[in-house]
Amino acid sequence: MIITVTLPLLKATATILEAVQRLQDSRKSAVVIDDDRGPIVVTDRSLSNALTTQGDLPLSRIADRARPSLLGGGTVLAEAQRKYIVRGVEDGTALVDADAEVAKELAQESKVKF
Repeated sequence: MIITVTLPLLKATATILEAVQRLQDSRKSAVVIDDDRGPIVVTDRSLSNALTTQGDLPLSRIADRARPSLLGGGTVLAEAQRKYIVRGVEDGTALVDADAEVAKELAQESKVKF
């Protein structure tokens, strides 16, 4: 069963630190990056990992890792994108379709301590 979840939407120029703040304010477990090449769903765990070393860098850095490489290989983040379908963006939010289990995880408040 597919369920739609509303997640915060951030521009790729926003910093990772800004994304963490928006994630905490939204009480969700993921945000969506509005990247020129298409939207990218980023979970709290990916943001936490990036924050420790790259908090002041733009979200476009994370979006770059969510794309398959030229040689066909992909990162964990790129593989995870297959779980989500971003079907609409408006007013700072994104509508994301996912199977019921994944949608439940996205919709709950993050348990990651930042």
